[in-house]
Amino acid sequence: MLPDLGFPEARAAVMLAERTVWEKATSMHVYCLQGRVRGERWSRHWHDLVRLDDAGIGGRALADREPVLSVARHKAIFFREDDSRRQRIDYHAAVSGNFRLVPSGAAQGALAEGYATMCHPGCCWTMTSRSTRSCNDAR
Repeated sequence: MLPDLGFPEARAAVMLAERTVWEKATSMHVYCLQGRVRGERWSRHWHDLVRLDDAGIGGRALADREPVLSVARHKAIFFREDDSRRQRIDYHAAVSGNFRLVPSGAAQGALAEGYATMCHPGCCWTMTSRSTRSCNDAR
């Protein structure tokens, strides 16, 4: 076709999907412990976690401790956060079985509102989702 046309090659560096599970889960944990709204689109983390689990990645993430420990170490250094009582959030304790993934109070209401907005017809990702579950099924 075009013999003189050269196409570039690239090597993409990507994060393990299992690590993504833990990155999202620890972010969700912080949101729940702080109990406050921090910007928009937090509900996407809950949605993504459900989708990753639907794809079988959640189970693999639970079976492999290295990615979760790596995430806890990284976040303890670079994402130091305090909870609603101004106590430092312990990521290592969280990934050792002390996760809180369901918010309460105003944070839960804001999350539900954000999720409803995200699931509104016309949002580009809902139109292209390949999952067999709908946005409403993930609630």
